[in-house]
This record gives sequence, structure tokens and C-alpha cells, in this order.
Amino acid sequence: MGSTFSNMSVLKSKTVTTDKLKDFIVSHMKAEGVILSDNDSDGSKKIIIRNNPESKWFTIYNDNEDYEFLDNFSVLLSKMFNTYSMSIINMDSDFMIIKLSCGGKKKDAVIVGEPYDDIIPAEKARGSIDAWKKISDNPVKLIEAFKENYVCSEDVLTSLQEEVGVSANDIATHFEIAEDTSHDIVLYSFLKSENSDFIKNGDPVIEPYNSFGWEPKKEIKRPCRYCYINRGGISKGAAVIISGTFLKNSDVKIEEIHIQRGRSMDSEFFLGDNAMFFRSRAERKYNNNGEPYLFSCFPDFEFPEGMNKNCRTFEGQELQITERRHLMCVSFMLCGLSQSDLSDMGVLLQPVSI
Repeated sequence: MGSTFSNMSVLKSKTVTTDKLKDFIVSHMKAEGVILSDNDSDGSKKIIIRNNPESKWFTIYNDNEDYEFLDNFSVLLSKMFNTYSMSIINMDSDFMIIKLSCGGKKKDAVIVGEPYDDIIPAEKARGSIDAWKKISDNPVKLIEAFKENYVCSEDVLTSLQEEVGVSANDIATHFEIAEDTSHDIVLYSFLKSENSDFIKNGDPVIEPYNSFGWEPKKEIKRPCRYCYINRGGISKGAAVIISGTFLKNSDVKIEEIHIQRGRSMDSEFFLGDNAMFFRSRAERKYNNNGEPYLFSCFPDFEFPEGMNKNCRTFEGQELQITERRHLMCVSFMLCGLSQSDLSDMGVLLQPVSI
């Protein structure tokens, strides 16, 4: 009998801390219809954050084998913190699936060993050097390690640890064992919450709504639009933060940022008199590492009521229409992009206290 485990890891940085991970996880779980609880009952959902000082990554464990949640949440974490994340699934020591994301974009999907069926096309199964080159000491060596024929698929973790600095022991740890480990971990329990279809109280929980927007291409001048939906409560005051290595190019300019939302949730947010526009200048700032980002503040912007993901009133097309009416759209004009790499571009809409 081989080893089966699954978890996700997030690359550490000054902006990624245990407290910030916890706050985001709690907000996200609330939007999913579950709330933080002290009741460790059989019906609770458990999530563990492990901060191993010997690892360059936080490792997050989930107490059920919901692989879709694992993949999607890993991508969401990478977008929220504009960093790298990995989701890893090991199946009975026969094969391992490693999915790498950065800034909310899927960068690579690797299969180590031989899967039970054609989950990923063979030409993509062994990894991309370009996807790993920014976080690996020797990406060529790492890709070669992915191609090896191991007796146990988890043996590849030794190479992964050497190349990207993640703890092989953390990755190979089962949830039950991690739960019993007292050091370097924080355990959270969540219980189902009976929420209404619309959420008014509490803090906003802002999520990207990727099916309704567009991203820039490498053109000299291009309009960009990113859409978001609120899964939490109502508040006033917003900020937009744009990050990415493309901002190091002095030719790139973003002068003004717009946020659009509907005046009433009973009609499309972009139609006629129902459309509300908020404008603000983009201010260039620098983080603690000297990396540039753009910041724009909207003190008068009010987040609309949140849409509960677990609402039972709406289904199918009616649900899509209702969600679209609650969307918020961030838009701006990018100029001077012909030589810029936009692969790590991040656009974040978040509530702020004014």
C-alpha cells in the first residue's frame, strides 16, 4: 500500500504571513458558507497552516480529499498575495500531480510517474523550464527530476526541496499527522452557516470574476478590464493595487483607474443610468524590496451587497444574471507595452478604511 496525500504550499514573502493567510482563508470560507468555529465536531471542516522555519513555503492542509477545491484555492492564494503557490496530489505512491500558479495564473502542471488515466496530455506532463526558472536554483535539473522513474512517486520531493526550498517532509505529511504536530502549525475548524442569498453585514470579501472581463496583450495601447464580485458585507472605501515586473519598464504608463458598478442590483451594472463610475489617479509606489506598484484610492466607492455562493434561490442562467448585476469592474488604459512581460501582472481590488 503506497502513500496518498494532498496539500498546497504558498511561497513566503514579507507580504505573506500566517495572520494574513488566516484572515484570507477565514474570509474565503465565510463566502463559501462556512464560518470559523471552536466546535470541533464531526461535521466541521478543518484547515491547517504550517509555518516551518526551515521551509521557504507555507504548507496548507485540508481534511478532505477535495482536489478541485485544492487546485482552485491554490490559484486564488497566488492571486491574492501575488506570489507562487503549488497544489500537490500524491496517489498511492504511483504518481504525483504538481500544479504551479503565480499571480492567479496557472503556470505549469506536472505528472511524476504514470497516472491511472490521461489526466494531462503527455507533452505537458513533465514540466516547463520557463515556469520554474524564477523560483528554482536549477530549473533544468528540476525538470529532469520530474522525468525520472521512481519506485515511489513521492521520492521526487527530495529534488523539489533542493530546487525550490519547500520542505519535503511537510509535503509528504498526511493531514492526520499534521494535526497531531504541535509546533509550527495553526489549526482552524469551520462549520456550515445558514446565510441568506445576499450578505449585508460584516467585511467585504472580494473575489475575481474571471468569466467577465479581459486582460491586456502586448500592444502599444490597450484597454484592460478586470471584474470582481463581493461575497461578504457592505463597506465604503476601496483601493486598487496593480503590480508586476512590467512596471519596471519606464515606458509603461497607467494614468487613471476607473471602478464601475451598478446603482441598482435589479439591472445590469453597465447599462445607461444604472452605471456608476468612480475615477482616481494611479500613484506609483514602492514596496520594502524596492519593487514598484501602482496604488489608487476611491474613498467614496461603496461595495454592493455580497452574493452568497451557497444561495438556493437562484440556479443556472438566473444565478449568472444575478451575479453579473452585482459585479464591480476595474478598468484602465495601459500604454507602452510592446516590450513588457505581463505574465505576473496582478490587479487587486480591496476594501480600505478611510
